[in-house]
Amino acid sequence: MTRPNELAPGVPQETAALPVWKLLTLAVLAAGLAITLSLNLPGQLSYDSIMQLADARDGRYHAWHPPMMAWLMRQGDRLIPGTGLYVTVIATLLFGALGAVVAYSPRVSWWMPLAAAALVLQPQIVVWQGIVWKDVLFADSLVAGFLLLSLAAAPGRAPPTRRALAVAACALFVVCALVRQNGVIAPVFGALGVAGVAWRAGARRWRAARLGAAALIAMLLAGAAMSQGLATRLAPDAGPAGQLRLLQMYDLAGVISRSPRVDLSALPPALATSLRGPALALYTPERVDPFSLDPAVSAAVEGASGIDEAWRAAVLHHPLAWLEHRTTVFRWMILPPDLNRCAPVYTGVDGPPALLGQLGLRPHVRWQDVRLERYAHGFYRTPLYSHGLWALVVAGLLLAFLRSRRPEAVALAALMAGALAYAASFAVIGVACDYRYLYALDLTGMIGLFCAALPGRGPITGGSSGPRVG
Repeated sequence: MTRPNELAPGVPQETAALPVWKLLTLAVLAAGLAITLSLNLPGQLSYDSIMQLADARDGRYHAWHPPMMAWLMRQGDRLIPGTGLYVTVIATLLFGALGAVVAYSPRVSWWMPLAAAALVLQPQIVVWQGIVWKDVLFADSLVAGFLLLSLAAAPGRAPPTRRALAVAACALFVVCALVRQNGVIAPVFGALGVAGVAWRAGARRWRAARLGAAALIAMLLAGAAMSQGLATRLAPDAGPAGQLRLLQMYDLAGVISRSPRVDLSALPPALATSLRGPALALYTPERVDPFSLDPAVSAAVEGASGIDEAWRAAVLHHPLAWLEHRTTVFRWMILPPDLNRCAPVYTGVDGPPALLGQLGLRPHVRWQDVRLERYAHGFYRTPLYSHGLWALVVAGLLLAFLRSRRPEAVALAALMAGALAYAASFAVIGVACDYRYLYALDLTGMIGLFCAALPGRGPITGGSSGPRVG
C-alpha cells in the first residue's frame, strides 16, 4: 500500500516534484474545516433541527423527520450535550474524504491550494456545513461515499484497504437512503459505481455486474434492517404516509388551478369543497406551506379517504395540467425567480419556545451568525447559487469522467449521475423551492470540479489507466 506522499505503481518518478503543494492543499482543507467549525459550532438550528434534537433526547422518533438523523444526533448528544459533536463529525466526514483524495494523489500541482481555498470559502461549505439539516447529512454522506469508492478503486491499493473503503462507502450510501425519502438513489448509483469500477479495472462484465448486484442487495438489506430497528422507537404519527397524502393534495390543487373540472367525487365533501375554495386560494408553486395550513388539508393528511383515487384520476385524465404544475414547481426549485424566497441560508437558533426551554436552549442569533448570513447573501446574485448552473457543471463532469480510462473516475461519474438523478426526482416529489433540497447537487458540482482539477495522473482524471486487475 502506498503512503500519502508516495507514488502509485506505474507512475513516473518526475510526478513527485514539489510535494509541498500537496501539504499546502491539505493544510488549506484543514484550515477550512477549523474555520467552519469555529464559526458555526454548536450548529445552526432551525425548527426542524430543534424537533430532531428533541427526538434524539427523548429516544422516540417522529416519522415526519428521518429517525436515522435523530439516532445519530442521540449518539453525539450522549457524549457531549447538544449538536456540536454531530456537526463536527458530519463536516469532518466531508473534509476528511476530500483530504484523503488529495493525500493519495500521485501529484498535486501549485494551483491546488488555491482551488482548495476557493472551495472552502464558498458559502455552501463555510456556512452550510454548520446547519443541522438532513439535507446536509445526505449531501455529505453521498459525496464522501463516492470519494471513498474512488479511493478503493485506485491502482496499487492493498486488497484489505480496498475492501474496507468500499464497505465504508456502501455504509454511507445506506445512511443516504435512511435520511431522505428519495435517498435510495444513493445505493442504486453506488452499486452501479461498484460494478463500473470493477469492469473498468479489468473484471469481466458478468462478474462486475454480480459485484454491483451483491452490493445493492447488501445495502438494501442493511437499510431495511436499520429501518426496522428504528421503527421500534417511532412515535405514532402520520409519518411517510402523511407526507405522501400531502404531496397528492398539493398535486390536486395544482391540477385544479389549471383544469377546474377535476373529478373530486372520491373525496369527502368538505375536503372537495376546500380544494376548490379556501385551500386552492392558498396554492402556490413556490411552496406547499401556505396550502397545507388549510384546516381541511391538515385533516386530510391525518387520514381522509379517497385521496389516492382522486389523485390518480387527476393525473390520468388531466396529464397536461399535472405536468404543467410539476414543471412550474420544479422550475421554482432549480431556477427560482426570487432566490430570497427559497431559504438560501439559515443561521441562528430558533424553534418552539417551550421545546427550546426543555432542551436548555434559547433563541438567539450571534454576531458570527449575522456575519455568516451577510457573507452568504453576497453570493445570491452570482452563478454560484444557481442550481441550474451546477446541473450543467455536473452533467459536463459526468461526460468527462466517463471518458477517462481510470477506475477511480468511474466512481466519480457515478456520483455525478446519482446527483443528477436525485435532483431530477424532485420534478415528481418537490413541494417547495428551499435551496436545501438541491444542496447535494451543488456540493457535488463543487467537489467534482476540485477532483477534476487534480492534474495529470491524479486519482481522478488523466493519465493512463494504471494496472489492470483481474
